[in-house]
Amino acid sequence: MGPTQRRQPPNVPAIGTVRRLQGLAAQAFPDDWVAARLRWPRARVRNLRAITHPQNYEVRRDVAAAVRALADAVGRLCGPDANAARDARSRGWVPLRAWVGEIDNPAVVVPPGLVTPARGGGDIDLAEVALLRGYGLTLDEIAAKLAVQRDSITRAQARANGRKAAQANTRYPDDQVVAAVRRVLAGEPRQAVAAELGISKPHLDAVVAGRFRPELLAQATRPVGGETPEALAEHHCAAAAQRAAEIAAARRGGLARVRKPRYSDDVLVAAVRRVLAGESYRAVAADSGVSRTHLSGLVHGRRRPDLLEQAKQPPTAEAPQEGSAA
Repeated sequence: MGPTQRRQPPNVPAIGTVRRLQGLAAQAFPDDWVAARLRWPRARVRNLRAITHPQNYEVRRDVAAAVRALADAVGRLCGPDANAARDARSRGWVPLRAWVGEIDNPAVVVPPGLVTPARGGGDIDLAEVALLRGYGLTLDEIAAKLAVQRDSITRAQARANGRKAAQANTRYPDDQVVAAVRRVLAGEPRQAVAAELGISKPHLDAVVAGRFRPELLAQATRPVGGETPEALAEHHCAAAAQRAAEIAAARRGGLARVRKPRYSDDVLVAAVRRVLAGESYRAVAADSGVSRTHLSGLVHGRRRPDLLEQAKQPPTAEAPQEGSAA
């Protein structure tokens, strides 16, 4: 190991891990669900999440990485257990997105998504009101946090609802939007879903991200038909992992291209038969045009074992043609 290379410490601060576990609970993911995904005992999840001063503790690096990967996969989804979300709210825990990228920063005590500067009665941000409502705050608590009157919020909501109602006849039916969101969460491309259902892609993007009509996103994440909440959550996690893998592949230069085979199977089988008969690799490779490395992999069964089995079988003799001498 060179002087400039240092081995990473085995432990990392626990504050990000604890906040992520608390955020999963605030988003209605119960202990047994999280423990099953992490392959941990349930008590381990509860004990880690209940640490009151995580800035004074450390966890193993692989533990922090496993919790981070799970939180990234389901960070924009709602879990199947509303009781877990209510219990998290009573303990003061907040959803993952409330931290706005500061979840690992011990200097940030209050989540940035819940911090609102005082206002003197300007325009009310209804998106911020909806976000705070999603965190479980009452309308009076939201009014105090935004430094506005409660009636001002209700009037702004009424005006917005009136505009939505006026546009309802020219927009998209709720069931159609919910069906589109479900298909996107299942991993289908947004462009294809929007084109097939006749919904604009920006509209679909806004609903999936929760910026517009968050109740439709919540409806799309509920169980459908005979699906259990566990199966639905598993489906969403798999879809999120698949999307993450696709993004990683795109960053590495796109999906792998299908490469054409360099040698035909007949040439390879004939070359392997000659080597098995005792001829040297060098002579067979020179005559057949197959590289020695490729030929060695075939003979030892490391590459295309089906060709090795075919080469070990005796070649079939061709049947004599009609009219030929016996």
